[in-house]
Amino acid sequence: MQNVILVLGGGININGLNKRSKERLDKALEVYKETDLVLISSRYGFYTAPPISEKGFPIDDAYVEADYLVSKGVKKESILIENNALDTVGNMYFSRVNHLSWMDFDKITVVTSKFHMQRSKILFDWIMSLTPVMDSKFEVEFVAAEDSDEDGELQRLIASEEKKIISLAKHMEGITTMKEFHQWFYSIHDAYAYPRVF
Repeated sequence: MQNVILVLGGGININGLNKRSKERLDKALEVYKETDLVLISSRYGFYTAPPISEKGFPIDDAYVEADYLVSKGVKKESILIENNALDTVGNMYFSRVNHLSWMDFDKITVVTSKFHMQRSKILFDWIMSLTPVMDSKFEVEFVAAEDSDEDGELQRLIASEEKKIISLAKHMEGITTMKEFHQWFYSIHDAYAYPRVF
């Protein structure tokens, strides 16, 4: 059985992984087996400027997160990078169109933070079910990393997720195909439409 572990990136800073990214990656390590593939999805946050490398280039979250997994024993050849996503909608869409649609697998294990899991499930189920459906028939498991609140941000994040779920339901109405989604994604979604809102 081929399992794909889809890890939703939690962000980085100038010092490397932030706390939530590390929690998600550590949870992925708990379920990882040598035969698994690990798909890391994240470029950087929609409203967050990325750290800049010494050569002046933006540093994508996914590569920093991949380095961490390799340092913990995950094989380099087991890692797949998705570095277009600026948010959770992008995590699911780009993971599907850039990787999952072209792969044969039996199971996907989606890893993210507990506070982020409800919206992640909604988006995964929606985007993976858009027609034409993918060829692979697969089992899905959702695994949540426990939420820490060392920075005092957890309640704000939970409240933000609740608002986003309400807003998402309005956007999902009537979109059942990849063509319809693509039109919405690149014409209306704040992070991917032109002009951007920031």
